[in-house]
Amino acid sequence: MTRNLWPVVFAVLLVAVLSVALGTMTSTRSSQTPYFSALSNFAVAPAEACPACNAKTCSQGVCVAQPPEWEEPHKCCIELGQCRSGLCNP
Repeated sequence: MTRNLWPVVFAVLLVAVLSVALGTMTSTRSSQTPYFSALSNFAVAPAEACPACNAKTCSQGVCVAQPPEWEEPHKCCIELGQCRSGLCNP
């Protein structure tokens, strides 16, 4: 029984190691912003944060804290590598 089990265990481990190695080598796209993690291209597309309201705005392509003189809160989103800002929903 043990003789038959070792090839199966070896094959499963080999597939797991190869899938991890291939998953880290393939890139879905390159990002130009600092808002993507180092693992964002690991076998899935990068997750992009776009909160409903985060009191930030775009400045030179990155999200920064909203100036205190602004009365209405703004949101800052990174969508497809582009910084977009807008007013928060009431």
